[in-house]
Amino acid sequence: MDSNRKFALALDLVDLDRQEPNRNRRESRYFWDELFTLVPAAGFRAIELPYQPKWDFGGRSGVPMTNYAVTTKYGSVAGFRDAMKAKGIERIATVAFSPLLFASAPTEVYFGAFAHFASEALRFAAETGAESLVVTPTPPVGILESTHGEASVWSREFLTRTSDLLDRLALEARTTGVLLSLKSEFWSLLRGDRIDTFLSGLDGALADIDTAHLRIGGLEPAARIRSLSGRIGSVHLTDTAFVDSGSAWRAVNPEFPADRPTQVFRDIGLGDVDLAGAISALDDASYRGWLVCSCRQTRDIYRAMLRARAFLDGIAAKD
Repeated sequence: MDSNRKFALALDLVDLDRQEPNRNRRESRYFWDELFTLVPAAGFRAIELPYQPKWDFGGRSGVPMTNYAVTTKYGSVAGFRDAMKAKGIERIATVAFSPLLFASAPTEVYFGAFAHFASEALRFAAETGAESLVVTPTPPVGILESTHGEASVWSREFLTRTSDLLDRLALEARTTGVLLSLKSEFWSLLRGDRIDTFLSGLDGALADIDTAHLRIGGLEPAARIRSLSGRIGSVHLTDTAFVDSGSAWRAVNPEFPADRPTQVFRDIGLGDVDLAGAISALDDASYRGWLVCSCRQTRDIYRAMLRARAFLDGIAAKD
């Protein structure tokens, strides 16, 4: 394996958005303390933390995904870092933030909350020593259209305000030393390569590579990596076998297509994305940032971690 490759595990493999038996267990510190012990046992010494403000609004403080929750349970962000290191997690590689929580709010509330919590997530990333803050620039189109109507009517102004907000965030990021990276999701107003023009208007923001989102959006990850060259700020290795043959991308809940009994994302190695080709293209592009393994929608947290590690070991064996 290329010695310059750095792999991290995204904690979005723990589904905290949907009800299920024993969900309260996942909202308690003892669940996370055990998970943080098992992550390095699966061969990962770094993690990506999703920054989710909902845990500040009546949620349980055991979920370490906001500054408030971390300081409540660990005393401080430094205390949290020390607790991670004691369990074998050497680094919080990246922090991810999405404004999805506020997507159905009135426009002024949405942009106010987006700006406030994105800035808070950036400060949290800086304090944890994360390399980058990965921001989702827009919620799913379907959710926005359910609130605002047909996207063609309002999307230009919406994206202009989003650009202004992220331009300010990029300026703040430069003062902290944290890279600002923007994720293109297949259900976004900026899906596929539509994000390129948007990024060109921002000073200092880079592109995130999410292999499954790119594939579903009609782009091959390796080709996309080669086209971006040195403008890549972060990478998410994700897998899928899903083909959007209709308009799932415009659904209110695009992760769970209504027209077929399937899920969009699969554990790493169980889909048909050419992840080995993407990693090779990253090597050729001299990318030296983190490669974050994301297994969102997994049906088994612990198998997903081991599957990801087995897949990476398989790639290393072929190098």
